[in-house]
Amino acid sequence: MSPQPEPSTQEVLAGLVERVTYHNAENGFCVLRARARGHRDVVTVVGHAATISAGEWMKVRAFGEKVFDVIATTPDRLRDVDGIGPVRAASILAAWAEQKAVREIMVFLHSHGVGTARAVRIFKTNGADAIQVMSENPYRLARDIRGIGFKTADAIAMKLGIEKTAMIRVRAGISYALTEAMDEGHCGLPTDELAPLAEKLLEVPQHLIRTALELELQAGTVIADRVGETPCVFLAGLHRAERTIAERLTRVANGTLPWPWIDPDKALPWAEKRIGLALAESQVAAIRLALMSKVLVMTGGPGVGKTTIVKAILRIHAAKGTSLLLCAPTGRAAKRMTEATSFEAKTIHRRLEVDPKGGGFKRNEDNPLDCDLLVVDEASMVDVMLMLAVMKAMPDQAAVLIVGDIDQLPSVGLGQVLADIIASGAVPVVRLTEVFRQAAQSRIITSAPCINRGSMPDLSPPGTESDFYFVQADDSETAVGRIIELAKTRIPKRFGLDPIRSIQVLCPMNRGGAGARSLNIELQAALNPAGDRKVERFGWTFAPGSGLARRGRAGLDATDIRKSAGTAARTVGRSDRDPDCQRPQCRRDRRLAGGTQYPDAPATGD
Repeated sequence: MSPQPEPSTQEVLAGLVERVTYHNAENGFCVLRARARGHRDVVTVVGHAATISAGEWMKVRAFGEKVFDVIATTPDRLRDVDGIGPVRAASILAAWAEQKAVREIMVFLHSHGVGTARAVRIFKTNGADAIQVMSENPYRLARDIRGIGFKTADAIAMKLGIEKTAMIRVRAGISYALTEAMDEGHCGLPTDELAPLAEKLLEVPQHLIRTALELELQAGTVIADRVGETPCVFLAGLHRAERTIAERLTRVANGTLPWPWIDPDKALPWAEKRIGLALAESQVAAIRLALMSKVLVMTGGPGVGKTTIVKAILRIHAAKGTSLLLCAPTGRAAKRMTEATSFEAKTIHRRLEVDPKGGGFKRNEDNPLDCDLLVVDEASMVDVMLMLAVMKAMPDQAAVLIVGDIDQLPSVGLGQVLADIIASGAVPVVRLTEVFRQAAQSRIITSAPCINRGSMPDLSPPGTESDFYFVQADDSETAVGRIIELAKTRIPKRFGLDPIRSIQVLCPMNRGGAGARSLNIELQAALNPAGDRKVERFGWTFAPGSGLARRGRAGLDATDIRKSAGTAARTVGRSDRDPDCQRPQCRRDRRLAGGTQYPDAPATGD
């Protein structure tokens, strides 16, 4: 009796490919979803194919559920499958080895409290060395991987048994302390402030802080420099950014004008006719300086004629054939600039051609802007990193006109670029102070310079209709009652405004009886009490008609998080951000938004 052949461990699978989940064109590795004979449900097929697409008929011979055991213990049997030769078998084994390493890394990361999303980022950054990197210095994760901060790395380190006083932790804590200062808009900190802050955050003795700081300075992770007479410490990247801005401005300022000589005695009367206004002496002086400067900063409060000057400068240059580009940090500012000057302005991000996928901008030192004069308006809102991008995209031969109000709040982002450029004295600056007759009719405009000087503005009741009223309240309880009366009754009646759509309440703090949190609750109860159709999230109640603040995507149309009023048409979904979230961006959002989702007539803090 002849011996019976051993039963085959291979399974023949035939069917129609419904979807190609993944296909690597380089090695043919693929993951398919197929409807196979003998299988009730759609099955997943993993293998190799030079080309494959949905709708194709497939027939494969495989090892079924034992495929992983076969690869791990008897890889030579892969060649028993039709279509798998030595090269493809080697490719499968290599892929298997890589995936095995990935699994081991993921298990290691998960065992130390790292979630899947972060584990994937860690593996993509460090590859097969991920376990070694984490074991030796988990704080590298905070430095190398976006989305992983010091606290996450510190938690991992604690699980790995790293002591709180370990030098790798204290050194990483120096950068962490500087990063915390960034949340307040600082690019660096005085050394005398950095050490106590790091001591508080890390809970370690100050002598360890001093040692770690010296090591970090030697490694170049942080940079020591002076601001005036004050010794400071900066993160290396931010220090480089500020130096680059200064160097680029200086280089541009010392270059040759990109336009031929323009006679101001002829150009100015011509411009006055074109804009239909007679220019004041201060405006004439500013235009004269602009026509002969490669870099000029023009600053001044509302009503001093900045827009008129810019309009005249642009008309003169356009007549001479100068190539012009205009930009501003926000879409609203760019729109106003376009309407006021009749020249197209774009947001800085659009002008620099932001790359949403890869990050950064397409316009840079290798692909500079094509212009002879770049005008940057509302420069007080431009932070360090955005100004760095602007200066990198500036061609050396071009000129730049920077316009803004130094007395406005500095940018939401890092630094106070406009104020620092003016204070440096390195480039010409025009300071406009004369408030013109038309603007002087606004009591807001006439009161602003008084406040800037530290003097009391005129608080007396206006004799006629005005844009500035002072209503006295001696305590928070009285203030809340009067704010509600103003928003609900007096302002709508006097000016014909909708109390929800057209009125916004601003306040300087979040907490307290007259803070943003309390005011929002009181205003909602008075203006739009929630009925049955409401949603409650994170302590806030939303109902149809509630006023909302939309936060724009920073990096697309604004450097700050823009806030524009809207109305809830229906109550669905959930809040985008947990108000209790302690991530830096969440904290910054709350600082901007007064810690509130703006129900009803919004009260905004800070």
